[in-house]
Amino acid sequence: MLLHALIPASRANGPGLRSVVFFQGCQIGCVGCWNPQTHAFHGPEVTVDDVVRQVLEARQEYPLEGITFSGGEPMQQANGLLQLIQGLRHQAPELSFGMFSGYAEHELVKGQYWIPNPSIAALGVGETSPRAVTRAFGRCPRCGGEESGVVAGRREPCPAA
Repeated sequence: MLLHALIPASRANGPGLRSVVFFQGCQIGCVGCWNPQTHAFHGPEVTVDDVVRQVLEARQEYPLEGITFSGGEPMQQANGLLQLIQGLRHQAPELSFGMFSGYAEHELVKGQYWIPNPSIAALGVGETSPRAVTRAFGRCPRCGGEESGVVAGRREPCPAA
């Protein structure tokens, strides 16, 4: 995955003290983007395991409460993002996740985001679908319900399940 930067500890990028992973690459072109230097799809390629290791090292040094994904556009490297979330969830389940994205929530829920690498897109919708995101985050991106498919706080089926 292409990485722009990793900040080990920040209070400016979400609630509490968080590590911040800045992805490199974005084709959205939001007016007034705060991080235009992250738009080009070139830069250091790093492995997901290396980023997980860096976050876990930061967690040893700082009392982290979570991780924020920013960029560039994290969802334009959705497969790497999902693998990163899964690795961090497995090794540090107490940490919360947050993400800054140029996509609207309804676009994310419907899987309407652009993945520039054909080899990633060829993996299929199963890797980046709302159901896969629900498994990674533990909550449905559409209704906020638990992975079980029950709408949060109510006993009715989730429309995204």
